[in-house]
Amino acid sequence: SADMPFIKDVRYSDSFDSVSLVVDKDIYDTYGFVAMFIPLTIYMQTSMYQILAGEETRCVISFVDAATNETIESVTYPDALENAE
Repeated sequence: SADMPFIKDVRYSDSFDSVSLVVDKDIYDTYGFVAMFIPLTIYMQTSMYQILAGEETRCVISFVDAATNETIESVTYPDALENAE
């Protein structure tokens, strides 16, 4: 999208307990603070699906370099919320 041009692909599991954002790392690195909110936004959506499906709300969200397929960083929710206190 024009708002997040660094995201090249989105991969996810059927139960939405894992979401990988494939990114152009060079562009991703310039978005710093803005990119920090993407995992929380994704978790809010995946947790709604999981609640309605009667499943545990848990999701690992990863940023993966499109060029190397290496994980740049990942965050696990809701653990990240509990650790933020």
